[in-house]
Amino acid sequence: MPKFIDRALQNEFVSGGIIVTASSLVVNFFNYLFQSIIARTLGPQGLGEIAALFSYAIVFAVPLGVISTLVIQKIGASEEKGIEIARGIEHYFILKVKKMAPFFIALFFLTPFISRITNLSPITSYFFIPFLFLTFVSLFYSSLLQGLRFFWAFSIFAVIAGGIKLLGAISTFFKVPSPLGFTISIVLFSLLSGFILSYKYIHNHFLKNKIISQLYDKNISSILSSKVFIITLLSIGAITALNNLDVILVKKMLDAHSAGLYASWSLLAKIILYLSTPLISVSFVYFTGNSHKKSQQKVMIYFLVGMIAIFSGLYLFYFYYGEIFLHLIFGQRFNSIISSVPLAALFGAFYSIIFFINNFFLAKKSLFALLLPFCLPFFLLIFTLGAKSLTNAFQIDVWVSGIIAFLYLGSYAFYIRRSA
Repeated sequence: MPKFIDRALQNEFVSGGIIVTASSLVVNFFNYLFQSIIARTLGPQGLGEIAALFSYAIVFAVPLGVISTLVIQKIGASEEKGIEIARGIEHYFILKVKKMAPFFIALFFLTPFISRITNLSPITSYFFIPFLFLTFVSLFYSSLLQGLRFFWAFSIFAVIAGGIKLLGAISTFFKVPSPLGFTISIVLFSLLSGFILSYKYIHNHFLKNKIISQLYDKNISSILSSKVFIITLLSIGAITALNNLDVILVKKMLDAHSAGLYASWSLLAKIILYLSTPLISVSFVYFTGNSHKKSQQKVMIYFLVGMIAIFSGLYLFYFYYGEIFLHLIFGQRFNSIISSVPLAALFGAFYSIIFFINNFFLAKKSLFALLLPFCLPFFLLIFTLGAKSLTNAFQIDVWVSGIIAFLYLGSYAFYIRRSA
């Protein structure tokens, strides 16, 4: 093995990045296999229920995800005291969860009304609050694992949880009582398993290093009120909303069958995003540095040109082989969206460009990262008023995301010219 490769692999961030990227690809494959099986066994209605439930959980978990990331980045910068700081963060988190416990309990008693508000089926509605809560806690402890650089543990636990989740979809091949409810139960168990494994692993290190509870209330509060946190929260929240609120709105506005068809189309659009996410994550770390600005600009251009080339190839693939691919992934019950499959490639391309350039602005702590939060209300308004059918929903997705993507490209050009 060449020496420079050997030295690179000895760097914990390089080796950790490889491990996390590999596990992410495995987990994403499990997720797509999960969705594919659900589509074939439970049909559009079942897929629509599952997709909407996941979208709700992702949207509601955004604040905690941003908080976890920033707190660990800012307070856990010290390698020597990282595990002590993590213990303090956990203690702070537990105190907040205890204060929020009555809120979650009250929400659980409102379960009968959730179905009316969300248009989810009654059985899915009963899993709604536990699903949100377990998503919260599992996300927090996964963030701690990454912050403490336990990349192997994070990756292994993610694959285990993803495998358990996949078993939920596989169970629908067999005669189980209430296939949808049984599947969601297994998914809940996968979240619980990921949480328990992460919790035990982290606490074993606390005991090993004799770490006691410490409070960092002032430091955490200062971070939560900082300009960087607010920009990051709004920006990541908008990116997540653009990727999930459309699924939620279609579930609310259209019938269950149409919601499932839309969810399948949305998944086809996100294939390119799942493939490019590891590279986008790596680019975020690279663009965070202030040195080598000229080389950063070249890398940015190479990324954009490469992404556009891949998007063009995917569009042609969907145009000529979309029907075959749709049948392979979801089955023939989704035939009614065959003509709209190429549009999914365009939506996925525009979203990926927005995601990539927005990450660049976040890395540079630029106010241009607030471009999507500014545009999002207009998108939601147009979507709510205009998405009266699936065709309208697809067209609105493509046109509005395309306009926002070009706004981001223009903003990037202006940013480079101004900083030259």
